[in-house]
Amino acid sequence: MPIVFNDLGLVRVPANDIMREDTPYSSFTVSDYSATSSSYTDFEKIADGSYCILWRARRNGQWYVVKSLQKQYEDSPEYLALLRKEYDILSMFHNPCVVKVFDFCGIEPYGTCIVMEWVDGLTLSQWLDGESPESFPWKSDRCSRRQIALQIIRAVEYVHSLQVVHRDLKPSNIMITRNGCQVKLIDFGLADTDSFTIFKQSAGTEGYISPEQRHLSVTDERNDVYSLGVILREMRLGWPWGGVVRRMLRPLDSRLAHVSDVVPNIRRRRRMATVAVSLCLAVVVIVGGLFAWDRLANPRPYYDVVARFQYSNIIYESWGGGKATARLANKSDSTVEVPDVVNYDGFIYKVEEITFNAFRGDGNLRSVIIPGGAHLMKGAFKQCPNLTDIYIRGSQAPVIGNQFWPANVDDVFDANHFATVVIHAPRDSHKSYEAYPWNRFRHFVFY
Repeated sequence: MPIVFNDLGLVRVPANDIMREDTPYSSFTVSDYSATSSSYTDFEKIADGSYCILWRARRNGQWYVVKSLQKQYEDSPEYLALLRKEYDILSMFHNPCVVKVFDFCGIEPYGTCIVMEWVDGLTLSQWLDGESPESFPWKSDRCSRRQIALQIIRAVEYVHSLQVVHRDLKPSNIMITRNGCQVKLIDFGLADTDSFTIFKQSAGTEGYISPEQRHLSVTDERNDVYSLGVILREMRLGWPWGGVVRRMLRPLDSRLAHVSDVVPNIRRRRRMATVAVSLCLAVVVIVGGLFAWDRLANPRPYYDVVARFQYSNIIYESWGGGKATARLANKSDSTVEVPDVVNYDGFIYKVEEITFNAFRGDGNLRSVIIPGGAHLMKGAFKQCPNLTDIYIRGSQAPVIGNQFWPANVDDVFDANHFATVVIHAPRDSHKSYEAYPWNRFRHFVFY
């Protein structure tokens, strides 16, 4: 029969009565009950430092971390003062992102000790290396790493707001709690602030200590900025963190001055990226819109080209049926002749279309010779300022547009062409040019 606690005290109840919905009180199962003590008991060594030892100990049913000096330093005034300095600095903090300190006292047989809160969790280095057990709920994906990075920045920013420099920031001195994934800064043994006059020597850990900190004993928060930059680089946070991290790792004079500048710089880079992306999208939309408008204004055949070839300065394309379109290959000739038929790969193609924008923008073009009856498509002679003569072979006048892509003469020629261009046509085709659209032209020569 299990033992449970309830409102009436410690009682024994049948197992099938535990946690039933009709039970008038809440209860829990007790598997191992041990009496509490007002003294520190159950000491368990956590880690050995250069001059101290960390223990986990129990008191009044609660776990604590006890930091004591190594045996050879227990009576050393210098190291006792160093331990006291750490306690005094920790006592300044009242923030969940920094380990909490409770007492500075003597504990037999460990001598003078600092008593701090026990943090149930992993160090940042363990978490990043994937050493977290299956029971640890927080996995090290990029999204989680960025959230943790923001917490670390806020924690260091809070420490700096009290004029304290940690001086030993590294992944093993940053804890991530099991409950809530909360960051906690630990180990302020090398921390310093302007109010202290003792232990101003350079300090830190290889790989994380800033270059100037190796030689200078002046406390400067930029020392922590550098160490934090190394940590953020190891966290592989991606863009836009990379650019800000590089600024954190610069030489002292050009380094990011304050940890409080990190987040605003990241936000600024994100805004710049958003603006750049927006501009790119706007350009894509505008170009796409112009392309779509051009396709609507100057539609293209929707079926496949079966032949494409070039003779002289003319490119020919055929969509089958023994017919071909013609367009200019390059704008180098002043006189261009488009033949009635072309022979390619054993096939004869009739040239029946001067295609869309065939001569558009040709500033060198002065004279062009085209087949009679050919279809002139939109834009064929647009923006040809020096065009003066069009020679037409055959008694049939050219056709503006076709049944699939209708056009008018203003879509094919510029307005000034009607007054400046001379149409040369066979004499027996005179009647073809008396009606619209060719009657828009003022000058004809019938040979």
